[in-house]
Amino acid sequence: MHRGFPNVEDRLRVALKLEAALRVLGDARADDIRVGIDTALEGLCRAVLSAESAIHAASEQMKGSTDRYTPAGYLVAFLLAFGSRTPTRDRLRPAPVCHRSPGLLHRSRTAPLKLQI
Repeated sequence: MHRGFPNVEDRLRVALKLEAALRVLGDARADDIRVGIDTALEGLCRAVLSAESAIHAASEQMKGSTDRYTPAGYLVAFLLAFGSRTPTRDRLRPAPVCHRSPGLLHRSRTAPLKLQI
């Protein structure tokens, strides 16, 4: 079954495996990949924090409103949809232990190493 484009978890898993394999081989490109992984994760964290700030600000603006649909309520409903998903084997495996943050990689033949989420 073809799933289309790889998702964030797929790309992260591949990036981590590639870095580990290059480290085993003693290839210096592993350091470049680690920098790219860290950069991608930092960008993801910044995006999540920005979204959280926007939700908090919108919720503060709605204090005292009689509207039962608040930004925080929408977020809870959205997250519960993911929390109630049936666990799969991949999601039940413990994550690899890393001392640095993981991320996602994309590299073209002519461009320097770039990450793509």
